[in-house]
Amino acid sequence: MATATQSTRLTRNQWRERSKALLQNEISFIHTPLFLKLTRAEIDKAPQPLVVDEAVELDPEAARLPTHLSRLFQAPLLTPAGEAHLFRRMNYLKFRANQIRSRIDADKPRAPLVREAEEMLSQAEDARRLIVESNVRLVASVARKFARSTGEFEELLAEGNAILVYAVDKFDFSRGFRFSTYATHALQRHYYRVLQRQQRRRKFEAGCTVEMLSESVPAAPVEEAARDYPRLSAQLLRDMRAQLDERELQIIAERFGWGQESPEKTLKELSGDMGLSKERVRQLQHRALEKLRDFLVEQGITLDECGA
Repeated sequence: MATATQSTRLTRNQWRERSKALLQNEISFIHTPLFLKLTRAEIDKAPQPLVVDEAVELDPEAARLPTHLSRLFQAPLLTPAGEAHLFRRMNYLKFRANQIRSRIDADKPRAPLVREAEEMLSQAEDARRLIVESNVRLVASVARKFARSTGEFEELLAEGNAILVYAVDKFDFSRGFRFSTYATHALQRHYYRVLQRQQRRRKFEAGCTVEMLSESVPAAPVEEAARDYPRLSAQLLRDMRAQLDERELQIIAERFGWGQESPEKTLKELSGDMGLSKERVRQLQHRALEKLRDFLVEQGITLDECGA
């Protein structure tokens, strides 16, 4: 964040660019009428303690995992009051930033408004990060119940973290429920879908030869939906991206040109970029497209409905 002295040195074009960035990116938040009555001082006042002040004992099963994974089970937990405060703060700051954003003129931006909106979004992201970090332990606990090996646990953990971030953004804190209940249900639903995909894949592979598998491709309609990026609504696109982990998102984005001006990459090009075999990239692409297909089916969305 630029200081007051640094900000005065910015050119008019630089302020325009910063204001355009604010205006182009939608600010998503969970609204409550309470925001119209709250003051900034009330939002900034954090309860004490924010996290549970207790030693976390590592259970025997988690202790058998590699050190970098077993530590996930020792992440500090938020107190109920701390959790409510962070969700309220995160959404309130986004709400206020959105109000300020509506007053910004991209051609003649006012520096104080741009700075204030940026600062609020930065502070909202800090609150979001604390919520996510305190719940990684929950993701690890649920993923462990579904994993059959350490490698599978790591894959489920990566997927679960993406689901966690999505759940944080969608959680309605004003209803008074604990986020852990909401997130646990979201993670379990996702992992059950993972198990169903694995079962379908095993049945498919059991009846196919190696030659057939090497030539297999995901269902064409899902590829069409992935390639139809320019017509997808902003909300649907965010929801689709949230289904994928980091590697899957990179593969789909670069294979089908999601938000990129460069040409679509081949499996061979992605293989070189990611340091993976071409077959592994193909497998990850297949898995990602299956996730998107399951998501579209679950939402009752057809290709004709994907347009903005």
